[in-house]
Amino acid sequence: MELQDTIISAETFKLAEGKGFDFSNIEYRDSNTLKLVNNYLERLHYWGSEKEANLIRRPSQSLVQKWLREKYDIHIAVIRQNYFSVLEYKYYYYTVSKGKEYDIFNSEDLFGSLMEECEQDIKGLYLNNKKFKKLIFERKYAFNTYEEALENALQESLKTIKK
Repeated sequence: MELQDTIISAETFKLAEGKGFDFSNIEYRDSNTLKLVNNYLERLHYWGSEKEANLIRRPSQSLVQKWLREKYDIHIAVIRQNYFSVLEYKYYYYTVSKGKEYDIFNSEDLFGSLMEECEQDIKGLYLNNKKFKKLIFERKYAFNTYEEALENALQESLKTIKK
């Protein structure tokens, strides 16, 4: 299994760019495959051809996360959770803290209102599990993968920065 950093989405790119992230030293990637095009000869193959439009400069999630931490003192933690200790409820959520403010965002805090919405009055089945599982992901309170949770946390964090 080849490990690779996850590249930020176009939406996160626009947010980061608007908040002053410096893309000048970010490696080039092929926009179709996200494969690194990191040496001069490979880039020459792209430049001056139709493929030139495929070259993008988009950083990894971990690099943007580090930038937020070092420049703005914004700390993101992605946590894995087994809800109700039932295997089918594995998910990831995130917390974001800034400076001395702990938990300026906590995607799991949003569960309370969702729990109330999914309550049902059936003996032994306090919660409508099907509805809960559907809504928890639709409303972005929880995520199927670490990377999805981190991407959402990056976007929410970037939105808090005033320029």
